[in-house]
Amino acid sequence: MKKESQSVTNAILAEQLKNLAEAIKEGFSGVHERQDKTNGKVLKAGEDIIQIQKENVARDVKFKYNRLIWYLFTISVSLIIALGSYILFHH
Repeated sequence: MKKESQSVTNAILAEQLKNLAEAIKEGFSGVHERQDKTNGKVLKAGEDIIQIQKENVARDVKFKYNRLIWYLFTISVSLIIALGSYILFHH
């Protein structure tokens, strides 16, 4: 009788362990799925950051070039006005 009771207990424990193993496997599967989604989003965000940095560098170069052109234009206009004033007022 004790052997039968032990067998039943072992069978119940085996079934519970099997259920527990399946529950754990399911739980970790969900965690892994969420991590995969998160990692994908992080990789996409990283690509976006790199793209934005490249655009910022290009915009910075263009801004510096435009600023140089305006400086040269301003100096040219100032020189023309200065020369015109010199010619008009010193002759």
